[in-house]
Amino acid sequence: MDSSRVGWTGSRGSPVLNPDKFVFNAKRGVFLQSDGSVVWSADTGGKRGFAIELQDSGNLVLHGDDGGVVWQSFSHPTDTLLWNQEFSEGMKLVSNPSSNNLSYILQIKYGDLVLSSGYQTPQPYWSMAKEIRRTINKDGGVVTSTTISENSWKFFDRSKALLWQFIFSSNIDANATWIAVLGSDGFISFYNLQNRGSSGPSGTKIPSDSCSTPEPCDSYLECFSNKCQCPSPRAKRFCFGLPRDSPRWDSTCCEEVGRHWSGTERVSSRSYHHWQHPSSALGLAQGLLRKWFP
Repeated sequence: MDSSRVGWTGSRGSPVLNPDKFVFNAKRGVFLQSDGSVVWSADTGGKRGFAIELQDSGNLVLHGDDGGVVWQSFSHPTDTLLWNQEFSEGMKLVSNPSSNNLSYILQIKYGDLVLSSGYQTPQPYWSMAKEIRRTINKDGGVVTSTTISENSWKFFDRSKALLWQFIFSSNIDANATWIAVLGSDGFISFYNLQNRGSSGPSGTKIPSDSCSTPEPCDSYLECFSNKCQCPSPRAKRFCFGLPRDSPRWDSTCCEEVGRHWSGTERVSSRSYHHWQHPSSALGLAQGLLRKWFP
């Protein structure tokens, strides 16, 4: 491999410290011990493990005394799908939390691959069934599993018949090792672990529209035409003195304006309803400019 990325995490939310111990024994299986307490363990369903193996595929496997698989990391993904890892009904990818403590979830539901926001009531915002970039689309089947193979994401029914295909790279090298990562921004990105000189993702992402995720912009900004900007032409006028290429145009200025628009602050003891008059707007803009450019 020419690059390295985290492909699976067992103790998510409990960072490993130097004194922590990764333990394997026949009675208790595999577990992570921190300060005398178990912070993560492999759920073996009461079956005993005989040997542990890290395979070339990146799959961590616990074998029983009969050589069968007792537990494997491929069946318990975190936020990443590795090359040739089967992702099936009942599994989930869950992103790391965003700056607003919102996570995103990828799962197969009702014969479709669905991205949802992790609110108390999950809200879907993308599905493969509605994805126009699919290159294979066979009607009549029900998707139950997916795998990443070469430069595409393939979708199968229960009998392993290919129903859908989504090509995410023009690189057709059969030796390329691709992974899919669900980021804290709600997008799925694809990385080639053998991409010499670059650790960045391919040019294809899911969803394709930057405004398609539940939280595409910071507070007080709205997403339009793949760009975060001030929430309305009227709000922009309050920032009329700032250059459009200034970082303050889409952050400090609009945040200040947004707070006033939401009615959370007062200006000169006047509410928003009073200062939306043009003369008051001019006074506010001049005051903001004096504040930022004394």
